[in-house]
Amino acid sequence: MDNPPSHPKNASILGNILLTVLPALVLFGAGAISTTPYSLLAVMAEPVALALGVTVTALALLERKNLLAGAIAASMVAGGFALHEDAGGIAVAVPAGPTWVRKLKGCAILAKPTRAPVRLVTWTVDGSDGLDEGVKAILGTQPDIVVLIGTDDPEVGSQIQEALGGEVKFVPSQISGATTGMLAVVRGSFQYCGGETDEWYLPMPNAPGSGAMIGFPHVEDIGVVPLIMAHLSPPNGVLDWPNWSRRVVSSLAMTAATAQSIGSRSLVVVGDLQGPPNALALSRPLEAAGLRRAPSGPNWPTQILGMPFWTQHARDQVWTGADWHVQSSRILPSATQSRAPVVVDLIPNQKP
Repeated sequence: MDNPPSHPKNASILGNILLTVLPALVLFGAGAISTTPYSLLAVMAEPVALALGVTVTALALLERKNLLAGAIAASMVAGGFALHEDAGGIAVAVPAGPTWVRKLKGCAILAKPTRAPVRLVTWTVDGSDGLDEGVKAILGTQPDIVVLIGTDDPEVGSQIQEALGGEVKFVPSQISGATTGMLAVVRGSFQYCGGETDEWYLPMPNAPGSGAMIGFPHVEDIGVVPLIMAHLSPPNGVLDWPNWSRRVVSSLAMTAATAQSIGSRSLVVVGDLQGPPNALALSRPLEAAGLRRAPSGPNWPTQILGMPFWTQHARDQVWTGADWHVQSSRILPSATQSRAPVVVDLIPNQKP
């Protein structure tokens, strides 16, 4: 008995229907995860997906498969819109911060207001390769505050301290709770709050390997900058990516809660936030706490496998309260480290 004839026309119709609804599927799928921890993974992978989509679209056009090209292009637009536009407009409730943080609120409110621009530099490092060159480039900008994450090397801290003529704080990993140490240097001194200490450490309960330091650096002849220096933990391999995204969001919630407890108007949050700032799961908690990101270009990755690479994401970030205005920001070139230093100039919004 003869086999029944195939129906390529029907298959073609089904394929065309699938291509027609593909942008809608991408739109709803991206929207469903846009405010969840998984959005961090999606936004991190976005440059690769975009490059792949453009390539497939170009090949489809060369093959005169216009419907396929249009579906891929429309899907890219739909996915990008859904990932970055908070269409729901749902308010984010910031949880209460640790009770001990509340005693710092008075110090933030009563701190001597700044009277001039403040130049702040943050840099996350991995190892010592290129560290000396990077520090020299940072010092060449004549900073007021420098925060290095990934090292608590006494020699590096002392070098910056000597150049700034101020005070340095070393934060070993076993104290901060982070996976690696960090250090902070101010052209001036760290102020006491309550007469007991001038530094406070904030481990992240649901995110082992993440931590933060709270301080009140007084920049000489300028004023006090209430500061949270955060260091969020990186993923432990590919299989850890889903848990990593949840740890980052949990750490950001704690950071936002702490900022709100202290009082965010004059506060500056700086450090290694791991995820890209255009991911809603990262930005919404901080914005709900009254913070705004200081726009800066992407600083990671500067290289892959030792080869220079086009940076894709701003993983080292600065967020400020309403009393600050971002005058300028820029990225310093880095040839050997995977991230580049971020330089931000802040000016007070209100006259003292």
